Amino acid sequence: MAGGAFSSTRRRVSRTVPAGARRGRVLLPSLILVATLASAPFGGLRATEAQPPAALKAGEVIATGPFDVTLGKVVTLDELSVNDLALSPASPGGRLMAIELTVTNTTDEPLSPLRITDAIGGPRAAVEPWPGQDEPHGELVAVADGTRVRTVNPGLSVQAVLVYPQPASWTADRIDLDVYDFRFQEEDPLSLDPDTWLLHSVVASGEFPIKESA
Repeated sequence: MAGGAFSSTRRRVSRTVPAGARRGRVLLPSLILVATLASAPFGGLRATEAQPPAALKAGEVIATGPFDVTLGKVVTLDELSVNDLALSPASPGGRLMAIELTVTNTTDEPLSPLRITDAIGGPRAAVEPWPGQDEPHGELVAVADGTRVRTVNPGLSVQAVLVYPQPASWTADRIDLDVYDFRFQEEDPLSLDPDTWLLHSVVASGEFPIKESA
């Protein structure tokens, strides 16, 4: 899957340098909620992998480049309402799908939640866009306080749930999930922007049961 998570477009991810990398241009707890042609993070085209991805299992740490991620369980919810945050299904009969995860920023700069959502992929049919949007986009919600994750500072970890609207047409009780890695590029030959993380390829893939929330 070579696109944004559960989407059909590839995103060039912004400029967080690896810890210790040199900048410069180069030529060339109360809230455990819980979510051929192959597809990219929830929908785009996946390039052929150089080697088969590792088996993705709950509780295992996967290194992506700018961060490490550990997936937990996947659950469906009728809605999510915590403090000032309220998320509802996008269409009649739909649900919310929430993927538990823990993320640790391994760079020396703040980590954007967009980069995290780009790294998690699956079948496009499992999700749908939020109202008013053209492509599916996950909302990253912190377990600690039920707020949207705005950034993850260097060296720190966050427990969160990645929430997507799920259409009524998705009735499976299991889902195949992928984790993508990134490649650091000091100069993007297309944009000439320095210090860019590019979404690269699937490094781990596995099947997860989808549980009904209590």
